[in-house]
Amino acid sequence: MTNINLLITGPIRPNIMYVNHAINYLKKLIDHNVIVFLCYWEDEKIDKNLIKNVDYLFNINEPEEKDIFENITGRTIQQRQLHPGIEHWTPRIYKMFYGIQKLVELIDNKSLIHNDDIVLRIRTDLYIEDCNFNLFNNLLNNIDKNTIYNRFRRHSCDWFSISSYDIFKKIWLIKNDDEYNNTINHLFNAEAIITYKSKLNKINIIDIKNVIKLCICREFDNINQPKLQHFH
Repeated sequence: MTNINLLITGPIRPNIMYVNHAINYLKKLIDHNVIVFLCYWEDEKIDKNLIKNVDYLFNINEPEEKDIFENITGRTIQQRQLHPGIEHWTPRIYKMFYGIQKLVELIDNKSLIHNDDIVLRIRTDLYIEDCNFNLFNNLLNNIDKNTIYNRFRRHSCDWFSISSYDIFKKIWLIKNDDEYNNTINHLFNAEAIITYKSKLNKINIIDIKNVIKLCICREFDNINQPKLQHFH
């Protein structure tokens, strides 16, 4: 049976209970063996022993905002247009790509995923509101090697993607701060990394809005009453 690699990055949010729930849900949804990679910020409040069903667990140091503002000169087009209104977004945008960069380094240092393997990338607080089980698994069985599958809202979305590992790196990986500063200047916002890098690397994008419906989980104390936030 083909392995599906689930790549999760970012701070643990809204809490460990939810991250465990999301992993369990995806492992049941995906009709394949799922290998889970979780890369999150080191936090003394997080007891990693409570995180369940993760095959490769990496906790890394969160970049200091002071260092980010000192070293990162790149700003999205949206930030430049609204300056200084959303200057405070600079650290959060940088940290998203930094977390992905570190996860890729950890994976590649030990050759844990091959370039042709399928990866599903999500953020820690992604909530799957609805999913067509048959269509979703049929998609996973028929991944085109030069395509990234994304759930569009009004534009591409940085919450979720499916692709080969090779395509994942061509889209999401920013290798260092110099490359970051150059790349971010070309993007309207962080989500635009998908359309920008797809054009740059001649990668197809397929919107799977007919397959899956997504939102963000802001609070999770009870499986039946999560606090969700929708973006349109």
